[in-house]
Amino acid sequence: MIIQKKWLIYALIFLLLFIALLFFQQNRETASVIVEEPVEVVQENLESMDKTIESAILWVDIKGMVQKPGVYQLTEGDRVKDAIQIAGGFVEDADELMVNMAALVHDEMVIYVPMKGEEGEGTYSSQRVMAEEGKVRINTAELNEIMTLPGIGEQKAKSIIEYRETNGKFQSVEDLLQISGIGEKTLERFRDMVIVP
Repeated sequence: MIIQKKWLIYALIFLLLFIALLFFQQNRETASVIVEEPVEVVQENLESMDKTIESAILWVDIKGMVQKPGVYQLTEGDRVKDAIQIAGGFVEDADELMVNMAALVHDEMVIYVPMKGEEGEGTYSSQRVMAEEGKVRINTAELNEIMTLPGIGEQKAKSIIEYRETNGKFQSVEDLLQISGIGEKTLERFRDMVIVP
């Protein structure tokens, strides 16, 4: 009788251990599934962050009367003031009044600082690029520049600026169709006059 009780106790202990082992194994598998999903999500987030950082890098050519002319790397949101500072600042004969220090820089921008008394218009290239190429950089253009496009008045130009400030840069010319009042016909009138991105 005592031996039967001992075997019964051993059997119960074995059964409890077996149930505990199954429970532990099931929780372990569930935990591993829970851990794997966030890793993939984090990896996707890191990739999108890398793309964002990559798209935020701008290359700017600084010429003229600065200490160290050359091509410099800046980031989205930097101003001409920041670019001049990176280039070592103005030299003594620089005509600082001819440069709009508050202008936002854009990729492939040329900033030219003229010498005092130099003839011609010395300024950063936002207007200069527009004059040379006859095109508007829609992601950096100011209100008056956007209004030079056929069929774009002040209200539509404001809508374009508001859209890019809210949703980020335009990735293609077709993105302008998202603006209220700009349809296919209007877009065709100025499609070749716009630089995107």
